[in-house]
Amino acid sequence: MTQKYKRNPYRIINKSHQYRLLALILIYIIIITGVLISVLFVPDIIRMNDQSLSIEVRAVAAENILMLHYRVWPVIIALICVIGLHSIRTFSRFIGPLYRFDLIFRDVCNGNLDNRIRLRKGDFLLQEADVINEMFDVISEKIKNIQEKGETALTALNDYEQWLLENIIKNGPDTYKITMLRQNLNELIDSAKYFKTR
Repeated sequence: MTQKYKRNPYRIINKSHQYRLLALILIYIIIITGVLISVLFVPDIIRMNDQSLSIEVRAVAAENILMLHYRVWPVIIALICVIGLHSIRTFSRFIGPLYRFDLIFRDVCNGNLDNRIRLRKGDFLLQEADVINEMFDVISEKIKNIQEKGETALTALNDYEQWLLENIIKNGPDTYKITMLRQNLNELIDSAKYFKTR
């Protein structure tokens, strides 16, 4: 029985991308927290520091500040932790496919058109992966066709050269043009063979 692979949803795939996105989200959280804290605390701080108000009103404002500290900060810290973990998990669903795209593109740079992008269940960018795979199918088919046509043309050229040598040219054949054509066909075939197709 084969063991099923369970992926780690909190795995860091591409540090620069994932940490940059996490930092961006944490900056947004800090800004939102700052606005929220100023809305909650500033009115009571102003009342507490206003010398024209009675000591009872100022004491109530101080109690409100202490109560808000007691209630708000644990919630904000927990919220930052939950959002941070959720962001890592969510962004790995983007970063994972981008990582696979990068691997496939490097394969193409090395001449390998055999591989296709396979994404896991739950990953994002599925439509993009399908379009890229379709593009590779078309390119692979065209390169394969060029390779086959080049081989066919080279075989036909060899047959034609043999026929010329046997039937038409008796006195020192001028095969320069045929040699150049053969060389160009060989270069075309070699260029097309750089890509490995299915």
